Amino acid sequence: MIKKLFGVLILCVLFVYTTSAQSKKEKKEKAYQEMVTNMGSGEFTLEATRVHFNSGTRQIQGEGYSLKLKGDSVEAYLPFFGRAYSVDYNGGGAIEFHEPVKQIDIKKYPEKRKVEVALRVVCVKDAYDIQLTLFPGSGTISVNSNTRAPINYDADLVFKEMKE
Repeated sequence: MIKKLFGVLILCVLFVYTTSAQSKKEKKEKAYQEMVTNMGSGEFTLEATRVHFNSGTRQIQGEGYSLKLKGDSVEAYLPFFGRAYSVDYNGGGAIEFHEPVKQIDIKKYPEKRKVEVALRVVCVKDAYDIQLTLFPGSGTISVNSNTRAPINYDADLVFKEMKE
């Protein structure tokens, strides 16, 4: 009798475990599909939370450090820590621009639930190659510049509808 009860208990636990695992997988898939659908609008923001540079990692204090993609233009205001090869006098330390995108490449990886976006932005005194790796709710920003050392950011992914 005890063996039968124990067997039934094990079957119940396995059933609950597989059901919850399926629902977690379904939630992740739904979140990915929502992210891809929202990206179709062409407007989203990555709000930087942490910066990774050659000599360390820092939490970013304050608000306003972000990269915004609006249709065919990009607006960025991101802190910079690292080596600058050439900077104007009185030039701010931040990576700051509002320019049209010269080149964009979007790759979707549904099996990994991520989207990669490669951007090329050319400013008057610099050019940026930006790699965005987007997951539902978060992402990373990698910035390569002609005049500065490479730098990476962790960020929260926010869509226009969520922000308003």
